Amino acid sequence: MNSLMELDNNTVEQCKRAIKLFNEGQILVAVEEMSELTQVLLKYVNRNRREPEDLKKVIDECSDVLITMFQVLEILGIYEEVKNHIPEKGERLRQKLNRYEFNKNTKETSDQ
Repeated sequence: MNSLMELDNNTVEQCKRAIKLFNEGQILVAVEEMSELTQVLLKYVNRNRREPEDLKKVIDECSDVLITMFQVLEILGIYEEVKNHIPEKGERLRQKLNRYEFNKNTKETSDQ
């Protein structure tokens, strides 16, 4: 996924209908969907034996979260701001990973 969210035209249309009908109530729906994703991910990570159905549940909840997150960004009018902020977050992640790798390599060198 190279853009913020790649939703098909029909999904975008349905999201806009939901916003029109429910407005800020969709923010609470997004919170609920994020909670469901949290539960599914915790179960997925904590299970020693994963079934194909477990991954299907993750996919399903991720889809729900992305759809409702799109609605939240539209309701708040911050879609473009978030899209423009992501490269900064990506840079922070790069710096964090560099520090981690440096510390890991420094520790491995000192353990020898």
